[in-house]
Amino acid sequence: MIWFDLMPERRLADDEIHRALADMIGCAYHEVGVINDIADLRDLPATCLVVRQSCGDYGQQLSIYLNDSVGAQVRTASIVDAAAYLARIFGTDVLISDDKTANPYRMLRISGDGRQENVAVDSQVFDEQGVIRIIG
Repeated sequence: MIWFDLMPERRLADDEIHRALADMIGCAYHEVGVINDIADLRDLPATCLVVRQSCGDYGQQLSIYLNDSVGAQVRTASIVDAAAYLARIFGTDVLISDDKTANPYRMLRISGDGRQENVAVDSQVFDEQGVIRIIG
């Protein structure tokens, strides 16, 4: 089951993602999958689907999936807290959906030191090109 999506400001290596997710959920490195195609999703404690964009401010989307046994424990954690933890581990800002608004072009930017800022995505660029470009 999908837990949440985030977009890191810099491109991350698969090894960085493996280590961060394993550390965050408390499992072994080999119990985390990093995939580029949803068809490769397996029953591991955690899997991250990485979708790479060719351009934009945030060039990757990470979709984090948890299996039922881990998900029941971990999903009780705040998504904002989990994203802040990953931002700190990755050493870069991350974007997540702002669940406090129905506006799909509003995001929450979380920095590595835990600061949070509401930002807007350029809706025209996103709709036409699928690219995240922050406008304020």
